[in-house]
Amino acid sequence: MVERCSLPDTARHVRKMCARLSEGKLLKSPIAERSDFARYVRDMLLLGEPVRLLLYWGCSSSASFGPREKAYIQYLKCVINAIQEGGQTPTTLHALFTDTHSEINAVARETYLDYYLETAGALGRENWSFSYLSELPGCADIISGEVPPRTGSFKRLSDILLSDARRLYGEERAEGRMEAYLAANLRESAEIKRRWPLGCFFHPGVPELKYMLPSLPMLYGYTNLQRSSRKPWFAISQSSDRKEA
Repeated sequence: MVERCSLPDTARHVRKMCARLSEGKLLKSPIAERSDFARYVRDMLLLGEPVRLLLYWGCSSSASFGPREKAYIQYLKCVINAIQEGGQTPTTLHALFTDTHSEINAVARETYLDYYLETAGALGRENWSFSYLSELPGCADIISGEVPPRTGSFKRLSDILLSDARRLYGEERAEGRMEAYLAANLRESAEIKRRWPLGCFFHPGVPELKYMLPSLPMLYGYTNLQRSSRKPWFAISQSSDRKEA
């Protein structure tokens, strides 16, 4: 718990933070004082709570920690600094290592554990932390054949993810992988909201996938200072700017 801000100080800090985050196209769109994220920061200042950014960090079968991961970490540090220096509020980042998604995508356990271990070491300790999705209550046994409906918003999600799955795994395996992946994301999102109710979710993907992410305030950004949305853990031949593996 940090010191609560007065109403005048809160308004001034939020205004300055919005200006800092909107400089140099750091995020996918300018942050207005009326935005969900600005109102979230306002609440944290008034409550005397730190800003908590949560994000997924995936691992593909060809992932190898390197320059792209380092560029992502550097970019995230710039985002955190802009929030802290503008809003005068402590800001933490928590990486959720998506080991459950790696299992669905048939990534070898040794591969993703080694990759996450190296990633954790590179994140450092100050204002950074991490955990595995499988550690959340109710998440370890999610892969159980549960199939989401294919209507309404779920159909739009399914269509996007199925297209990615076909490109990654071929027609024969795409349907099953997509269904398991979507079901896991939906169940995990509810657990994340329960575990971090005062968090904000950082998302470098497209807004269409918001429906399967935690129902928390969202901050849309990139994965490096060159404004790319390509996930660093995907090899060039396997990359998708949409899938949140």
